[in-house]
Amino acid sequence: MPVINEQVEVAASPEAVWAKLTDYSVFGEWMVPHVEFPEGAPAKLEAGVAYPEKMKLMGFPADIKWTVTEVEDGKSFSLDGKGPMGVNMTEIFIVEPAGTGSILRIESEVKGGAVQMMAGKVTKATQDALIESLAKFAELVK
Repeated sequence: MPVINEQVEVAASPEAVWAKLTDYSVFGEWMVPHVEFPEGAPAKLEAGVAYPEKMKLMGFPADIKWTVTEVEDGKSFSLDGKGPMGVNMTEIFIVEPAGTGSILRIESEVKGGAVQMMAGKVTKATQDALIESLAKFAELVK
């Protein structure tokens, strides 16, 4: 499945965007596929931290075990996820300055398992969810 890249311009400083992006207490207010963190939101964002998340995409629930693989404080972080039926996910969140505001970019890839049989539908659903999520994020940070 292709890597999906979506971004949004945010009328806030990179520091404000990073603070909201890494505040897991508001994650569900903007990340559309998110349902809950069954063991609570991660306390820290640092490489090696692992946590489960319940998600829903295309009407299907999924339990994902995320591991933070890389953090460049104030700029980016990467996650590797393991889901049901051999599905693997990678997400990279990137914050960049842009004029008087910022750009938040999310790169997402879903692969393996049953996803291969429905690649087109999963790609479209993931892209739509990211676009909606980024729009909600931009409104939340204003």
